[in-house]
Amino acid sequence: MAKKQTPAKVKLKEQILQYLSNPANTLITNKEKMAQALDIPKTTIHWHFTAEDYAEICSEALTARRGRYHDRSSAIDKAIYTKAKKGDVQAARLYYQVVEGFGEKTFHESRHVVVAAPVKKTDEEGNPAKKKT
Repeated sequence: MAKKQTPAKVKLKEQILQYLSNPANTLITNKEKMAQALDIPKTTIHWHFTAEDYAEICSEALTARRGRYHDRSSAIDKAIYTKAKKGDVQAARLYYQVVEGFGEKTFHESRHVVVAAPVKKTDEEGNPAKKKT
């Protein structure tokens, strides 16, 4: 059975989302520090939200925050892709780390060969390639 959504809980969640979604504010993932930022007793947040509830709120706010930068981020991704396509190794590494989700540990060196995880095919602008039907 789901917990009852009291008006106070809904209002507090909206306050937290509004605060965390604003890129001008620090992303606070600690309930006690959030209580300080909102100038409310820390017991209020503990009373209304479990750790899992608060993590979900933070995740929702982070998605909203990232959405505000989507246009700028895609322009930067395209610029990195263009430099990588021209042969810039640093840009290629950054592209794979950011766009493809590769980390430093994804690249493995053997004695004579550098092996990387499979590469997803993209179009000239860095968008995922569409499958031919």
